[in-house]
Order: sequence, then structure tokens, then C-alpha cells
Amino acid sequence: GEAITLFTEADFDHLRNIANVMKLSGCDVPDWMLSLKKNSKGGGTGGKRIPMKRKTIDTSSGYDKKKLHKKKQIIENSKRKKDQG
Repeated sequence: GEAITLFTEADFDHLRNIANVMKLSGCDVPDWMLSLKKNSKGGGTGGKRIPMKRKTIDTSSGYDKKKLHKKKQIIENSKRKKDQG
């Protein structure tokens, strides 16, 4: 098979690392990619690694979410009817 690796200017700091992985896996890598200077590991954080901020991962299925939502609506409607009547 054939693979194409695309990168943007935002990826440029990590391009040398990507090129090294590609070379180790047997790909042809242009010399200019391998001759890029190493990026600083700290990135202004004093050498500390900061985890990426991302949304929480929800492992429940869409079916279960809909079922739970419907159940909550039924309970809420039941409470409303009880308060009114």
C-alpha cells in the first residue's frame, strides 16, 4: 500500500519526530525533515508535561442515553402533574 502524510504549519514543531518515526518504519523521508532542529521539550512550562484538555469520554451507547432521557422526562412530567393536581 501507499500512505501520504499531510502536515500543517501547526504540526511543524513535531515534524522532525514524525519524520524519525517514518524513517524507522522504512519510509523514504526527505533529508530536510530530518535536519530540522529539535524542539524544546518544555514549551514554556518549565519542563512539566501538561495533559491535553478534552471533553469527558462517555462510554454509554446512544440507545441507553435516549432511554435514560426519556425516563427522566416521564418522572419530571409525573411530578408536574402531581403538583398541579
